[in-house]
Amino acid sequence: MARHARVFQTKGCLNCHLISGNGGRRGPDLTYIGDTLSESDIIIRIVNGGVNMPAFGNSIKPEELAQLTAFLQSRKRPMPAGLETTHR
Repeated sequence: MARHARVFQTKGCLNCHLISGNGGRRGPDLTYIGDTLSESDIIIRIVNGGVNMPAFGNSIKPEELAQLTAFLQSRKRPMPAGLETTHR
């Protein structure tokens, strides 16, 4: 997952987005975005942009998009003890 997180850093996502208290505050906090958006929702936001977010569809390679999406999908709240094997 470190390779995927590297794309988040090299594409400058931390300039606008928080992850675990680190980063910018212009965009939404992405600490637990994997609990909120599906894979396709994440891809659509990155490619097309959003309210304050520019579109990156023309400036991100398909493999970078896949890595970034995997990283953001992995950002989920920890499961309470004893539930990690029964849920998700």
